[in-house]
Amino acid sequence: MPLSKLQFKPGINKEITKYSNEAGWNDCDKVRFRQGYPEKIGGWRRYGSNTFVGVCRSIHQWVSNSFVKYIGLGTNAKFYVEEGTIYYDITPARKSGSIGASSVSPQNGYIATTSGEKQVSIFDAGHGAEAGDTVEFSGITGGPYNGIPIGDLNTEHTIDAVVDVNRYKVTVATAADASSTVELQPNNGNIQATYMLTVGPDFQIPANGWESADWGAAGDSSNTWNGNAGNIEELRVWNQANYGEDLIIGPRGGELYYWDTGSATFDSAAKTATRAVTVKDVKNGAPVNLTKTSTGTILESVPYITAIDPAVGATIRVGAVVTCTTANRIAAGTVVVSVSTNNAVVNLNQNPINTGINPIQGLTYNFDNNPISVTENSRTITVFDATSERVYESGQHVTLAGATGVSTIVADKINARHKIATVDSASNTYTIDIANAEPASQSLSEGGGASVTAQYEVSAEVPVIQNNLLVSDASRFVFCFGCNAFGDATETLNPMLIRWSDQEDMFDWRPRSTNQAGDIQLSQGTEIVTTLQSRQEILVFTDAALYSLQYVGAPVVWSSQLMGSNMSVISSKAAAYANGVAYWMGVGKFYKYDGAVQPLRCDVRKFIFDDMNEGQQKQVFAGSLEEYHEIWWFYVSKSNTAKVAPDKYVVYNYAEDTWYMGTLDRSAWLDSPINDFPLAATNTFNLVEHENGTDDAQNETTKPIDAHITSGQFGIESGNSFAFVDKLIPDMQFLGSDTASPTADITLLASSEPGSSDNDPLSEGGNSSAEILSSNAVDQYTDQLDIRVRGRQMAIKISSNSEGTRWQLGTPRINMRPDGRRGS
Repeated sequence: MPLSKLQFKPGINKEITKYSNEAGWNDCDKVRFRQGYPEKIGGWRRYGSNTFVGVCRSIHQWVSNSFVKYIGLGTNAKFYVEEGTIYYDITPARKSGSIGASSVSPQNGYIATTSGEKQVSIFDAGHGAEAGDTVEFSGITGGPYNGIPIGDLNTEHTIDAVVDVNRYKVTVATAADASSTVELQPNNGNIQATYMLTVGPDFQIPANGWESADWGAAGDSSNTWNGNAGNIEELRVWNQANYGEDLIIGPRGGELYYWDTGSATFDSAAKTATRAVTVKDVKNGAPVNLTKTSTGTILESVPYITAIDPAVGATIRVGAVVTCTTANRIAAGTVVVSVSTNNAVVNLNQNPINTGINPIQGLTYNFDNNPISVTENSRTITVFDATSERVYESGQHVTLAGATGVSTIVADKINARHKIATVDSASNTYTIDIANAEPASQSLSEGGGASVTAQYEVSAEVPVIQNNLLVSDASRFVFCFGCNAFGDATETLNPMLIRWSDQEDMFDWRPRSTNQAGDIQLSQGTEIVTTLQSRQEILVFTDAALYSLQYVGAPVVWSSQLMGSNMSVISSKAAAYANGVAYWMGVGKFYKYDGAVQPLRCDVRKFIFDDMNEGQQKQVFAGSLEEYHEIWWFYVSKSNTAKVAPDKYVVYNYAEDTWYMGTLDRSAWLDSPINDFPLAATNTFNLVEHENGTDDAQNETTKPIDAHITSGQFGIESGNSFAFVDKLIPDMQFLGSDTASPTADITLLASSEPGSSDNDPLSEGGNSSAEILSSNAVDQYTDQLDIRVRGRQMAIKISSNSEGTRWQLGTPRINMRPDGRRGS
C-alpha cells in the first residue's frame, strides 16, 4: 500500500474521546502550534541572580524620564522595584512611631533575652503586627544588651511570632549571654519602630469551613472552624500603574501608595530604596509656622519695627496681631498695617509702649499669635493661616503640632492629623472637626500659642481602600474600582463604586465645579473584579457583567455603558488584552470582547475546569505572548498540594483559533515591549525570561525541558481490521536548537480496543488488548524508521527531553496495511 500521511487538525481537543478525535491531537505539554503544526516552546533563563521574598502576583515594567528601566513586583510579603537585576524593597510602612515607657505596657521599649538564644522579645504596646511582618528599628543606643550589640537591633527584622498585643519575637545575629529583660536606651529620647505593610496570605484562604483555620482554634469556644467571615484573608494581589514616570500601587482591599521615581534613592548593599507612601499622605512642602517670628528693633515713639528678617517679612499679612516675647514692649491690639522696605520694616497701627529705652534692639516679635479659635459647646476648631505658603482646600489633610490646649479641647487632640472640613478664603481660615474631643467649655478667639505648625498634604478625599486601580490613557485620570465613597466617614468599601481623580491630578479626588473628579455606581453584579485599558475605553468586569467607561468631558466626565451581562470572570488577574480584543477566563468557560461579549469556543474546557482546584480560583492569572499570538492562563490544579502558586496552564492562540495546555509553575506574567523577552515570576522567588534559549535555566543548573504531544487514535477500515505498520518517515526540523545533535522521540501507541490504556505498554508487535508501542529516536539526519507495530487503533507521540533541542513536526508518513481480524 502507498504511504499514508498523518495529518492532524491543529490544537488539542479533549472534549471528545481519543478514538473520536481521529484527525486531531489529544494531549501535550510545553508544545505550541504555529502555522497549524506542533513545535516545542522556547526555554527560559533566570533574570539575574537575586531573589525576592514572597509569592509574586504582579509584574509591571516602565522607563523613567532618565531612561532607566524599572520593574515593579508585588508579592504577598513585600513590594519591590527592580533595577539592574537588584530587587529593592520599597514596601510601604503600615505604622511608624517611637516606643518607650507607656501606661499601657510598663515594659514598652524593653527587650527580653534568653541566655544562648538569638530569638528575643520586643515590647511595643499595641504594635498590631503579625507573624511574618517586617519591622525596622533605629535610634537604639548604648548596649550591648545582654551581649547583643546595637547593630543587631538597629536594622530590619522579620517577626517570628506574636506573643500578645504588646510583645513579639524576632531573631538577631548574636546569641544573648544572659536571661533578663533590659530597657533599650533611646537616641535623644526616641527609639523609632517602623512596621511594614502586614504580610498577606500566599494562597487563597476560604472564609470558613475546611482550610479557613484550625478547628476550635484559639479564642473559638464553639468548636467550629475559626475562619474569617467575609473572607478577610483574601489573597494578596497588587495592582500597579504609572503616573508619568512615577508609580501608583495598591494591594486589593488596601490603600493607594505612591512611589516618586525622580526623587527615589537606592541602597544596593541593603537592597532597599525610598519607600512608597500612601497617596493621602504625600506632603505639600515643609511644615508651615502659623505664627511668624522674627527679631527686630523698635523706637518708643515710632509705629514700626525695623531689622525684620526679609524672608519672614514677605509672609507677614496686613492685619496680623503683633506681640513680643518680652513683656511691656508692644501695646495690646497692635496690628500690622503694611510691610515695606524690601520686607524688612513692619508698620504698626500704634506706637510701642514707652519704656525710656530708645531704641530697643534684638527683641523677638510674633505675628498672628494664638491662631486657633473655638466656639462654646463645639468640637470644631478654626485655624487661622494667612501665610499663603501652602494652598489648602476642603477634604485635604493637615497635621497640627506644637499647639497648647484650647478651652477644654486638649493639646493631644489638636496635635494630630485632621481632614479640613471647610475653608473661608476671605478670612484665611479653615475648620477641623475633632469628633473624639470634649466640647469647648467656652468660646475663645485666640488660642494654641505661638508655636503652632501645620503640615499640609496635597491630597483631597483620596480613597483609603480599593480593590483595583488604573490610570487612564485619556488625560491621565487615576481610577479606583471598588472603594470607599466620597464623604463616607466610616471609610467602608463599596465593591461596585468607581471613583476617579481630577484630570492630571492624582491627589485631588474631591468633586468640585472647578475640576473633573467624580464617581459612578454600577448596578449589575456584587463586586468589581478587574479592569482593562483598551484603545478607546476602560473595560470594567463585575462578577456578572462587563461595562465600558468612556471619557465624555464635563459635567459627566466618564460615562458607563453595559456591554454584556450574565457572564463571569474568575479572578482579578484573569483578563488580558491583545490585538484589540479582551480575553478572559470565567467560571466554567472562556470569553472574548471585541465590541461584543462572546463565549470562546474551547476544545479543552471541561478538562481544564475539572482539573482546577476550585478553592484556589483567585490565583488564576492571564498573560499575552504577542510574538506567537497567544493568551496564557495559569491555574492551580487539584493535584497541587502546596497551592501557593499555579502549576498548570492553558493557551489560546487567537490567530489560529487553537488551544493547548501543559504544566508550569508560575505566579505572574508580563509580555512587555520594554524587555527583550516575556517575564514570569517563579516558585523559586525570581524572574525568568521566557522564549530565551531552549532549556530550563531557572536555577543555576540548566535542565532540559520535557515536551511532548500525543495524537488521537487512528486506524484502518474504520477499525474493522487490525493494522500493521512497518515503516515511518518522520517530517521534523530542529531549527533554533542550541546543540549540534538535537534529538526527539517518535512513538507509535497501538491498542486493540477504544479506551485501552495508553500507559505501561507491554511489547512491540504483539496482539495484547493493552497498548503496544514502538519508540524511536529521530535526529536531523533521520530519513525513515523501520518499526513493527500491530493494533486496531494507533496514536503517534512526539517527545523530547534533551538539552539544546528545539523541534517542529511536519507531516509524517507511515506504511500501514491491513493485518487480519484476529483478536476481534
